[in-house]
Amino acid sequence: MQMEMALEGGGPLTARRRKRGGLAVEATGTAPQLCLDLSPVDRLPRPTRPMPPATARPDAPQPSTSLASARAERGRRGYLSGLAAEDSVARHYARHGAIIEARRWRGPGGEIDLIAREGTRLVFVEVKASRSVDAAIARLTRRQIERICRSAEAYCGDAPDGLLTEMRFDLALVDGQGAVHIIENAFGGG
Repeated sequence: MQMEMALEGGGPLTARRRKRGGLAVEATGTAPQLCLDLSPVDRLPRPTRPMPPATARPDAPQPSTSLASARAERGRRGYLSGLAAEDSVARHYARHGAIIEARRWRGPGGEIDLIAREGTRLVFVEVKASRSVDAAIARLTRRQIERICRSAEAYCGDAPDGLLTEMRFDLALVDGQGAVHIIENAFGGG
């Protein structure tokens, strides 16, 4: 590509296309020498280090890997100890003649750990595990009681007698040694 221009002072300018697609402009003649490189902007070198994601704030403190992995390990241990406690409680009810109808049943109010049947009565069991029985009792909140009662009503809605089904709400406590303590009729009526 050739282009002619004139500079103040008289000399013509010529523009030639370079091999890489940019333009080189050179002044010839009596005018002072002028050389412009009009290379495309996309030829600039790209940054070598990756940019942080748009959602991450660069000034926000990032959790250390060891802290995050320790937290994940505690969560995993808690989950597994909860499963083991529920298994122990289910075996306890089965040894005493109850039939386990459901485990971790999810209703509109939330999850019920165990639902057992003793004859015509349904027993809704909340399992709490801790180092001691007192610590396990302290983990039951009023909000959890209300949640369990709402879910139990939904479960009984599908039973043959509906909400007239005889119900009991037990609290099963598992201490650090694995001993199971049952408090029958611990709560109810939300």
